[in-house]
Amino acid sequence: MLERGIDLVICVAILALAIRLVSGQDLFRSIVLFIAMGLMLALAWVRLAAPDIALAEAAIGAGLTGVLLIRAGQGQRMRGAVAAVAGAVSGGGPRRVVATAGSVGITAVFAVVMVFAVMGLPTEPNGLTGVAAANMEASGVDHAVTAVLLNFRAYDTWLEIGVLLLAILGVLAIHRRYDCGGMRVEAPTMRVLSWLARVILPLAILTAGYLYWAGTHIPGGAFQAGAVVAAALVLLALAGSRGVAALRALPLAALLVLSFAAFLAVSIVASTGNGMLHYRDGTAGLLILGLELTIVISTAVTLAALFAGAGPRAGAGEPRRDAATERPKTL
Repeated sequence: MLERGIDLVICVAILALAIRLVSGQDLFRSIVLFIAMGLMLALAWVRLAAPDIALAEAAIGAGLTGVLLIRAGQGQRMRGAVAAVAGAVSGGGPRRVVATAGSVGITAVFAVVMVFAVMGLPTEPNGLTGVAAANMEASGVDHAVTAVLLNFRAYDTWLEIGVLLLAILGVLAIHRRYDCGGMRVEAPTMRVLSWLARVILPLAILTAGYLYWAGTHIPGGAFQAGAVVAAALVLLALAGSRGVAALRALPLAALLVLSFAAFLAVSIVASTGNGMLHYRDGTAGLLILGLELTIVISTAVTLAALFAGAGPRAGAGEPRRDAATERPKTL
């Protein structure tokens, strides 16, 4: 009874937050509500016994995405634009009625479709579940999710990495540079925040290492580990850590394509004659660990670079504070 009450509270909170964030006229408040909804979704995934997805939702869906939204809105008059759109919708009586009726109708249709979809779900495992379970010994890992993502359906994971790569390449193309030279480092504001960021970084690396290694036999994995490292890098940048400035010297393009290129190399060199990404007997476990390590690196760098590229880039002649000296500096 108590567990059902908790589930009901989580569901109601998610719906209430979703309604408030899409109906509000203040952009910053909507972003905060979006972050809160992401945290509630993470709790929902925990209740569904999916801690790996919950961690990814908390780190990426709520944390990094929320920071990206805040970063993207810096220096822009988006609150006025949102208020203007809201005023245009609510300005006339008939127009407001039509807009409200349309929103309610679309929501009702989607709700009915989702209810029927949930009711139509099978009560017993079917499809390829039995086939996957029968081939777990040959997959090279002990956890079914990792086996599916990096062995049975490795093509899907490869395409997901490709989507992330295309996204960051689009951001870098807009900024017309392919290194970390445009990364902004905030001037240190509070010593407590800087100290906390330095403490969290080694803890984040240890947590990421555990998630990376544990993903072979329990919930965890490379994407979650990369998200944790990326969150630590973002926190360091926000705290004005001088160590983040060293990222400007990194070969960003090479790190971004590392995982995608590793999949391509494995598919060509280490695969069998049955097709790409069909590992040879006895090599699957080692190859999967290697591929997951490249995914951790590429995911962390990609998400951190998305954050660095979301705000205005430090350009030529633009005054910028040097994180090391805290004095205005002209590039």
